[in-house]
Amino acid sequence: MSLIVSVVEGDKIWMVSDAALTGGTIGTLDREFLPKIEVSSKVALIGFAGDADTGAKSARKAAEAQSFEEAIKLLTAATSQAEVEFAFAYRVNNSPKLLLISNGHVSDVRALYLGSKSAFELFQKIRHGATSPYVPLDLKSFVAGTRHNAIPKGAMDATMAMIDLFASSPE
Repeated sequence: MSLIVSVVEGDKIWMVSDAALTGGTIGTLDREFLPKIEVSSKVALIGFAGDADTGAKSARKAAEAQSFEEAIKLLTAATSQAEVEFAFAYRVNNSPKLLLISNGHVSDVRALYLGSKSAFELFQKIRHGATSPYVPLDLKSFVAGTRHNAIPKGAMDATMAMIDLFASSPE
C-alpha cells in the first residue's frame, strides 16, 4: 500500500502518507518503511509514490534546491526517467500552491492522491464514515491531537483516516 493525500484547505496545505514500502519483490512480512514526505528548507512539502529509490533521492535533492523552480525541474526530470510521481506543496505570495508532478508534466491542483487507487478508495470511505475499522481512539488522539488550532480539520481527519486505513489494510 502506498498512499499520499494532499489538499489545499483555505490558506493552508496539508499532506499525509503511509510509510510502508510494499509490492514488487517486498513481501508482506518483509515490509520496509520509508518517510514519503520531505520538508524542504524553503518551506515546501514534497511527497512521492512509486519507485522508492528514485522517489526518496529525488525528493531529498529537491528539498535542498535553492528555489522552487529548481526543485520542480528536478522532480519533473525524475518522473520522466522512473515510475514515480510527486506532490509538491508550497506558498507563493502567501497563497498555497499544490502541484502534481507525473510523467514529465506539472499540473496545478487543489487536491491529489498518489499511489494505490484501492487504498485511496478505502481511505475515502473511512474518512467519510462509510466504514469504521478499529484503531484505539487514544492512539488517533495522540497522533492527531497536537496543537489543535494550528492543524486544519481536514488534516486531522485525514491523519486519523490514514491510521485506520493502515490498521484495516490486508497488506
